[in-house]
Amino acid sequence: REQAIEEKMEYDRQLDIQRQEEREQHRRSNLTAQKKVLQKQMLAREEQNEKLKEVASRDKSMIDDIITKINREDELEHEVRMKKVEETRALVAQFQNERRLHTE
Repeated sequence: REQAIEEKMEYDRQLDIQRQEEREQHRRSNLTAQKKVLQKQMLAREEQNEKLKEVASRDKSMIDDIITKINREDELEHEVRMKKVEETRALVAQFQNERRLHTE
């Protein structure tokens, strides 16, 4: 009878150890799965950030190009204006010279 009790206790102990090992294995499997999900999410987020950086870089480049064109146009307009002012001054000076010549 004592032998049967000891065998039963040993069986229960072994069964408990096996169940604990199964729970631990299940826990490890869950942790591994969670880790994979998190790594996948992190990778997706990094890819999204890279795409956003590329879009921002393209936008910045486009804006820089537009600003450069506007500045060039402004410079050309200024040069044209200054040329017209100089031409007008030259015409005024020429007119004054001709007037002096005629009045003398």
